[in-house]
Amino acid sequence: MTQALAQVDAGMDDVEKALALHDYLAVHCGYNWAVAAGKPEEAPDTVYSAYGALVEGDAVCQGYALAYRLLLEEAGIPSAMLTSANHMWNLVQLGGDWYHVDVTWDDPAPDTPGIVSHQYFLISDARLNGLDTGASHIWNEELQARTSTKYEDGWAFNGSWYPLYRWSGAYYYVKFGSNPYEYALYRTDDLSQIGISIVGQLANGYDSRFGALWLNGFLYDTTAAGAERILWRCSLDDGSRAEVGRIPFTETASEDGAYPADRDGVGLRYAAETGEVEAISRTRPTAVLGAFRQRDYPAAWDQVSTETVEIAGLQAIPEGYRVGVAWGEAAPAAAQDLWEIFYKEGRLVGLRRSALRHEESGLEIIALETAGLPDWDQRKLVVLDEASWSPACEAWVQDETASR
Repeated sequence: MTQALAQVDAGMDDVEKALALHDYLAVHCGYNWAVAAGKPEEAPDTVYSAYGALVEGDAVCQGYALAYRLLLEEAGIPSAMLTSANHMWNLVQLGGDWYHVDVTWDDPAPDTPGIVSHQYFLISDARLNGLDTGASHIWNEELQARTSTKYEDGWAFNGSWYPLYRWSGAYYYVKFGSNPYEYALYRTDDLSQIGISIVGQLANGYDSRFGALWLNGFLYDTTAAGAERILWRCSLDDGSRAEVGRIPFTETASEDGAYPADRDGVGLRYAAETGEVEAISRTRPTAVLGAFRQRDYPAAWDQVSTETVEIAGLQAIPEGYRVGVAWGEAAPAAAQDLWEIFYKEGRLVGLRRSALRHEESGLEIIALETAGLPDWDQRKLVVLDEASWSPACEAWVQDETASR
């Protein structure tokens, strides 16, 4: 629950808090496979609890509703639960009016990491009845009608099938672009406004079976390429996109026959223990289709534009790092080298030199191994001019993970 509540802060209004908790729960919890496959006797009792939804990430509607009510209570937002003959969901009070929120039905089954619908978020009785023409949302309680339609149109989350992302003081979200088959990336400072389009066309062939991931100021998403999905990384700073890798993908039915091949898709999730972006099949959730180390370097690595020599960023790779050195349009007067200066508790404990090519423009990437380094807790990267020994640029690197 601590991680869920970390998504909200005192500067948010109640709509923002309700949305952040809705999206967190839908992303981090999946509808129990056994119950969805018609085998409830195989499901553990925890799927009916808030514990199952928040801790184990495995629940049914009752677990989702209990978890959402608990989170809203901690956030100071009045809420309640409604039940029908075979379903359970929430009511949320905002500004004196009540609205329906059904996190379960906003989270597709089979689970797709990175997909969150907002069809059932803050809607009226009329909208709910229009979306569900069956019996799942025929409630038993005698309550005052929910008539307000305030949040049903014109808001950033309307029509979005991906979680919204709050970063650097703004909201980012993905929804349909100029036609129903392509989707675009938007930025807004206010959830009640559509905002501006950063990337007008992320891809054609929009399909809600394929998830997206927000990570450290980047959007990761996929597009089709024959028997593969291309994993892309899009910078929220400037909208630049770059291919990260290829994911082998052929639609495959689940082994137990619960889902046919056309229900398959690819979700994206971040594995904190490895620092990788993982691609997960909808119908084969235990199989990782591909794993790609996150790229947390600045946008300059994808789109170099600088008038001077500068260190663009650092990327962790197995057994070391890669450093990007961006070269400006003007050629340097003399050859330059990259020096690593190692410190331990404020004292210099070692030096290492790496030769640079005499690039006139573009981006040079240098691989640096960590094997055999002195025991250090800080490292300074300096590009030095061989003629004058004056630094062209420098950057500090704090070692927060290595244990030496």
